[in-house]
Amino acid sequence: MTAKTTNIWFVYLLECRNGKIYTGITTDVDARFNTHLAGKGAKFTKMNPPAHIIAHKQCENRSVASKLEYQIKQLTPAKKRALGVAWNDTIKDLMTMRLKEKDVEVGYLYLTSAKQYRAVLAMKGEFMIYAPSLEGTALLNGNAPTMPFENQPFKKCQIVTFAKKDYQVFAFNGVEAIKHKLDESQLADVIAQCNAKSAIATLLAE
Repeated sequence: MTAKTTNIWFVYLLECRNGKIYTGITTDVDARFNTHLAGKGAKFTKMNPPAHIIAHKQCENRSVASKLEYQIKQLTPAKKRALGVAWNDTIKDLMTMRLKEKDVEVGYLYLTSAKQYRAVLAMKGEFMIYAPSLEGTALLNGNAPTMPFENQPFKKCQIVTFAKKDYQVFAFNGVEAIKHKLDESQLADVIAQCNAKSAIATLLAE
C-alpha cells in the first residue's frame, strides 16, 4: 500500500468498517491512513472507523488530485468500488515490467519480481557485471539501508539477458521507481560485498 513522495499527490479510497467508502487526497497514503485510524483524519472517518485502503491513484499535483476527489465523491459506492478495482489492475500492470536495454545503467539498483535485488556495477559493449542478492530478500528499509549482497558472487552476462527478467517498482530512500541511483558509498559497498573490483577492471579493459 506504500505511496509516499513530497511532490506527488494521491487520491485514495478508504473502506470503513461499516462498509462506507471515504475518498481523500494526500502525499503519503500510509501516514494518512494511520491518521484516520487514530481518529484524527476527518470527521467522516472519526464517525465511521476505517478498515483498509481499497486503492489509490497518483496525480501530478494537488489541483488535479482535488478535482478527481470531487468527481469521485459524486459516485455511488458501487461505482467507487469498481473504480478501485480498475486502479488496482492498472497498478499491477505497471508494477512489473521488462526493461529495455537503454534502461539498464551502471550504478543503479533494480528489484526482480522474485524479490532479488540487482546492482549494475559495470558495462562495456554487450556485456555487464552485476551483483545479485538472494531471491526472496527482505525489502530494504530506511534512508541508509545496508546493501544485501554480502558474500554473494557477482555475475557477468549480456545486457539483453539482464533486461529480459521481470522487474518491479520498489521503494528506496522514500521514493518508488523501477530503478534507483546508488550513491558512491553504496556502490563501493556493493563492489566490496561481492568482491567484483578485479572483474570490473578486466571487463573495462577488454
